[in-house]
Amino acid sequence: MANQSSNEDKHHYEFSLNENQLQILNVAMGLLNKLAPSCLQEVIKETEMAITKSLPGPIQNNFEKFVELQKESSSFSEKAIVDKETMKAILSALRQGRYIECDYFSKARGAIETRELGPAYVELFEGAPYLLAEDPDDENKLKRFKLSRMEKVSVLTRNYKSPGKEICLESLDSMNAMENEENEIFKIEIEGNKKLYEHFREVELHSSQKLTKINEDKCLLQFEMPESYAFFRYMAGFGGWISHIEPKDVMWQIRAIWRKGTENMGLRVERDNSNF
Repeated sequence: MANQSSNEDKHHYEFSLNENQLQILNVAMGLLNKLAPSCLQEVIKETEMAITKSLPGPIQNNFEKFVELQKESSSFSEKAIVDKETMKAILSALRQGRYIECDYFSKARGAIETRELGPAYVELFEGAPYLLAEDPDDENKLKRFKLSRMEKVSVLTRNYKSPGKEICLESLDSMNAMENEENEIFKIEIEGNKKLYEHFREVELHSSQKLTKINEDKCLLQFEMPESYAFFRYMAGFGGWISHIEPKDVMWQIRAIWRKGTENMGLRVERDNSNF
């Protein structure tokens, strides 16, 4: 009988993959992770690691992101977090440095809009996948878009240059600080009294927070951050100490929460539009 090769022997193979084949491999590995019997899980993991290590840096990062995004999520009834066609198009655009076009459901406006975006970074936020992208229709601001709301994603011929990983991560840190889902960063200015000043001397609500004492009875509180209900609800707790907020739509939302709360407590609030 011929001698068997020992388990220590290593076999090395060389092969080349084009972009479509790599994306198919991504999908296949995701399916294997979910459907293969437990006895094969270790082999699948080793294969995945070997493939990942053999790829050039940028492609390796995209492969790892895809593997993560293909994991099951309890909030999506054990379906893949994002469909493969959407992810294939986004990965292609990231790799090629191209703009994308897609139909995007805007939750704020309750409508599907055709958008052209510069894809910069893919990330998971609270278990769901998002694309951080520049919006040419809004001064190229970085915004976060939920992948599950994207349809008909196509890669355009127009070149796009990402702002870089560090800038992307800084933007995401600011967005995540107040549990925000997908809104852009903008400036918020809040004028308040001495009590508001004393409170925020001891509390930092956001890393961009800036507190200025104007005089003994007036202060200015400034943020550069996305809007979020968590922020509105927190600031509504100081409604009686606030005199004005910019932008106006932020003031209206915080004021509505504060007034509703005071009415529920049986307190009377004067409807004076010149004040908060």
